[in-house]
Amino acid sequence: MAGSLRDQLVQAGLATNSQAKKAERQQRAEEQAKRHGNKKQNEATASEDPSTAAAKAKKRA
Repeated sequence: MAGSLRDQLVQAGLATNSQAKKAERQQRAEEQAKRHGNKKQNEATASEDPSTAAAKAKKRA
């Protein structure tokens, strides 16, 4: 049997190789965005007055 879940799914015919690769790329992108996006947002709002941060959030929306 194949080592990774991805390989097992492809081998069983439940997913194509391109679907498996796309899913891996998407997962990496989400993890990277979570790490980098939250860090920048937390740094920006940590030094601001809470009411100022809320006003900026409303402006962005």
